[in-house]
Amino acid sequence: LHRRRHSFPTRRSSDLCPFCKVQNPKLEKLLKANKSKGLEVLALSIDKNAAEVPKYMQQHGYTFNAAMMTPEWQRVLGDVKGLPVIWVIGRDGKVKQVESGELLDEDVAELARWL
Repeated sequence: LHRRRHSFPTRRSSDLCPFCKVQNPKLEKLLKANKSKGLEVLALSIDKNAAEVPKYMQQHGYTFNAAMMTPEWQRVLGDVKGLPVIWVIGRDGKVKQVESGELLDEDVAELARWL
């Protein structure tokens, strides 16, 4: 993470989480509006079936990256309760902001301030 040249929100979610389903389109919109400024989004799924994650992403047309939450990611990001969780990692590789629970449109848009 410390070698990234871009600022990016990293989120923990589940395909079955209703709050995640509401927030994902907001993150996609944020990404499209700020990708040229260096924004990257990485979704870390806690779902049991890793094969379902790419299907879910494709089915909904999401272009942000997705992977499974691993013990390694957990060690780096720490343990935060709730879903979804967003960690904003700055260009310097440090966590700048952590949000747990559903964010409103204006809250998601404000994540761009870290660019």
